[in-house]
Amino acid sequence: MGGYEDLQSFIDDTSLDPPEEGGKEGKGLDRLVLSTIHSAKGLEFEAVFVIGLAEGRFPHASAMFGEQWEEERRLLYVAATRAKKYLYLTYPRQLMTPDRQFHRVGMSPFLNELSGGLYERVTARAAEEPDSLSYRSMGGGRPAPLRKTKSKKLEIADFSVGCKVSHPFFGNGTVAKISTGRSLDVLFDRHGVKTLHLDYAKLTII
Repeated sequence: MGGYEDLQSFIDDTSLDPPEEGGKEGKGLDRLVLSTIHSAKGLEFEAVFVIGLAEGRFPHASAMFGEQWEEERRLLYVAATRAKKYLYLTYPRQLMTPDRQFHRVGMSPFLNELSGGLYERVTARAAEEPDSLSYRSMGGGRPAPLRKTKSKKLEIADFSVGCKVSHPFFGNGTVAKISTGRSLDVLFDRHGVKTLHLDYAKLTII
């Protein structure tokens, strides 16, 4: 934190203040504006990158189907409509869980709702070996190699209360309740009870 008197000064300087478009500072220069979705309301940019659109993160894993789910859907709409010309919706291949393990994740269920003719999907080629320096700097080891498995689409009838399941982000758990439709409650070993919908959640029976 060279150049800062204390931690608070550093935080104040690096906080995500609402961006000012068209200001004198940096006018005419290529620059990057880092912003939250809320702070970007009312502004427009030539190109917008929306990052972190991963299953379990956007919408957040705690969001239930209903008002909270719809509120996060509206937030994504706000983010997407900030772009004048170019819009990039991205999600990571892996995420680190609270127990510092890496798990492969899928894209946000909101992205699955987009009509195919409205976007071009670009899949980044996975590196053969992760950047070991980056993982060590976070105090962890290298993630376990990803295994490609063929999976069939599961139906609600495939599950029963007490059934052991696995989720790429939440880990292992037990089916606690089967609701109407295609949703069920799962008690995960490390993350408690989550309500998941089979159209979006990548569950496997173990």
